[in-house]
Amino acid sequence: MDVIGLGLLILVAIALGYTLASTFLTWRFFRSSPALEGEGDQRWPAVSILKPVRGTDEDSWENFVSFCRQDYPEYEIVFAVAEENDPVVPLLRRLQAAYPQRSIRLAVAGGNEGPNYKVGNLIGAMKAAGYETLVFNDSDMRVGPGYLKSVVSSFLPQGVG
Repeated sequence: MDVIGLGLLILVAIALGYTLASTFLTWRFFRSSPALEGEGDQRWPAVSILKPVRGTDEDSWENFVSFCRQDYPEYEIVFAVAEENDPVVPLLRRLQAAYPQRSIRLAVAGGNEGPNYKVGNLIGAMKAAGYETLVFNDSDMRVGPGYLKSVVSSFLPQGVG
């Protein structure tokens, strides 16, 4: 075997080793999280979901409802609007009536404290939040029932957060 052939063989061996190592490490990282396995609900901190909203679209109801159906022990949803007369407010009142078992609150920012309306709404939502663990997301998001556990599980290991 000449020098070029030996060099190519070494490069292929290195690439194969890298591929195998990264595949193993990826598998180990994404296997089921210990935070999601058992030990009861005491491990899950109470969470405030903060949602800045403005107006509605055709999917607003379904998006909002998906957050009411979370498989999570204790959480609240704080919707934040800039003004009480925003067109989304009646939809949020309807959501509160449809899900009385959920803590769904409306925070009216009452002005723009931030560099834009979205940030101003989030500032209003943060003031109204009842829990220390905060999850921010947009009004156009629709999630499955395991969303909140998936997000919060990233903060459960010691030293994270």
